[in-house]
Amino acid sequence: MTYTIQHLTFGSVLVPPAFAVAGVGDGSPPREVPIYGFLLLGGDAPVLVDAGLRSVEVYERGGPPARIADGCDLESQLGRHGVEIGDLGCVLMTHLHVDHTGHLESIPMSTPVAVQRAEMSHAFSGLQGLAYCQEDLHHLVDRSFTRGALRYLDLDLTGDIEVLDGVVCTHAGGHTPGSMNLVVETAGGPACICGDLVFDVDSALVEPLGQIAADEPAVTGMCALSKRDEIAAIKKSLRHPLIVPSHDLPAAVEHGRVVERFEEAAFASPVDYQAAGSPVA
Repeated sequence: MTYTIQHLTFGSVLVPPAFAVAGVGDGSPPREVPIYGFLLLGGDAPVLVDAGLRSVEVYERGGPPARIADGCDLESQLGRHGVEIGDLGCVLMTHLHVDHTGHLESIPMSTPVAVQRAEMSHAFSGLQGLAYCQEDLHHLVDRSFTRGALRYLDLDLTGDIEVLDGVVCTHAGGHTPGSMNLVVETAGGPACICGDLVFDVDSALVEPLGQIAADEPAVTGMCALSKRDEIAAIKKSLRHPLIVPSHDLPAAVEHGRVVERFEEAAFASPVDYQAAGSPVA
C-alpha cells in the first residue's frame, strides 16, 4: 500500500541558531522554524503523525518565543484535506516533546496513540523538564489507563515493526531515548519521517557546520543523548530516498547524501507532497 504525506502546520518557534545546529556562534540571530505534523492518506483510514503545540504560553514556559497563526489548530489543518478528527485511524508519535503533543487531548480515546515505551519513560523522568508539557503528560497518563487508547512500542528491543501496511516504525534515538522514525511507502519510494533529528537540512547535511570528515552530519544543540548517538540516528534516516523532518522541508537522498531540496511548489516530485501553507500568518 502507498500513501501520500500531507504537511500540517501547527505554528512556529523562534530558536537560537545553536539550538538547531550545534556550534553556531552566539551572536547569530534567532531563526523562526515551522512546527509540522503529518497526515498519511491512502490507507484504510487517515493517520496522524505528531500533534503540534497546545499553546504559545505552554511552549514559552521553558522555551523560546512561539507563534500560532489562525487556522493552525488540528481541526482546521485536517479540514484542509477533507478529514475530521473522528476519521483518524491512529496517531503515531515520533516523540513527546511539547511541540509534538499539543492536540493529543482532542483525539478520542477510541483512536489509539502509538509511542515508544522508552519515550514515555524519558518524558516522565524529569531529565528534560519543560521540554515536555505537564497537561499533555496528564492526558497520556489517562490514555495509559484507558483500554486500547495507547499502543506501546519497544522498537529498541524488538526491531522495526510494520504498524500498518506500508508504514514501518523504527527506533531512532538520538534526539530523545525514545524517538522513532516512520518509514512510509509512497509512489516515489520509502519516505522517512525523522522528527527532530534534523532541524536545518542545509547546515546539518548539505554543508555540515564544523565537520571535517566526509559525509558526517552536524548535530543539533538539543540532543538528550550523546553526539555519537545523534549522528548514528541521522545516518540511519539517510538510508531512505526521502527524509521528512518536523521543522524543515523534505530532502531527496542518494547513497546517504542530500541531492535535492524541496520547496512547497515542488512537493509533487518525486512523491505527492502538499504543504499546508506558511507557518505564520
